[in-house]
Amino acid sequence: MANWLASFPVQIQIGLISALITLLGILLKDFILRGWVEYRANRRLAIEVYRNYADPIAAAASSLFWRLREILVEEGRGAFLKTSGSETPFDKYKYESTLYRISALIAWLRAYRRELTFFSLSDSDKLRELKDAILAFEAALADGAHIESRRVRSVAALWELTVPESKIFSIGVAVEQVLKTFLHSNTAATANDLTQDVQFRLCKTVSDTLTQRISIAPLPEKIVRETSQSAIRSLSIREAWLYRDFQSGIGDLMIRITEGGARRFDVAGFKDFEALLLSEDDNDKRWVERLMRIVNGLDISGADQYDARVSLLEETFLATIRLLAVLAQIDPDRGSVAKKVLSEGDRLSQDQAWRKSAGA
Repeated sequence: MANWLASFPVQIQIGLISALITLLGILLKDFILRGWVEYRANRRLAIEVYRNYADPIAAAASSLFWRLREILVEEGRGAFLKTSGSETPFDKYKYESTLYRISALIAWLRAYRRELTFFSLSDSDKLRELKDAILAFEAALADGAHIESRRVRSVAALWELTVPESKIFSIGVAVEQVLKTFLHSNTAATANDLTQDVQFRLCKTVSDTLTQRISIAPLPEKIVRETSQSAIRSLSIREAWLYRDFQSGIGDLMIRITEGGARRFDVAGFKDFEALLLSEDDNDKRWVERLMRIVNGLDISGADQYDARVSLLEETFLATIRLLAVLAQIDPDRGSVAKKVLSEGDRLSQDQAWRKSAGA
């Protein structure tokens, strides 16, 4: 390069060097510096949006924390879920209030993410952990993959089969497909709803699927028939998940657009939520029913080992604790989360003896 430049007269050399310096200056100013300035502006705006939503998110998460703590930790205090709030006016309030607290936190998180999307903001390093905590909360309500594995472990133990841990998930998916095929072809909601003959055929198909996947001989038909009722109970694990798209829909139903405030979105209060519960509109009723399914008739005592919704609430509780801890860490001087909530949440996350589904 130097030899090539030296081959030109001095004046041309000076001109080429000046042109190169000018070009580099334009590149630095118009691209690199502008990009850096925009990046920093986006980071600042992301923090500003967070601060506008931090307090209501923390308030909604704290409210849900105390209700789930009451239901899961305080013995007998979650009985109003088993009756779906039908026993007394106070039970009715507690039941509807629980649904509201779940919906309100979903809605505030939805509003926060919608506002971030509206501004097309880059992630701030400080907010990435919050993003992960929000995803974990959504997953607690939405993901049931562990139930598929739980079914396999349950029937495998019943039939004294050893299933390699590496194959649990794939076999769980295969068994789930078998179960859904039987339920669909017989228009049944659970395996318990099938006729006795169909129940046996389901158990035989499940046992054949299991033995084929772990490469052993099929179970004798006599053993399958003798254990079919126990196997059906394992295959009838009750579950109801609030899938991510359902959460988005419930959030959008609860969000209200505001004018002139620091936030673009607000969330409906309990009064509007109660009106939603009483609505005769088919669209409203569909969303309400999806929400109710996760707690209706739920025996939180763990007496019903085949109700996976107990685990759903427990995982949601732990995800709420994590969310509160992250909110407190991002801006510790803000004090959005009460110290009592943080200390109790930390204690319960460390000592999970309160979990009813631990041995299921």
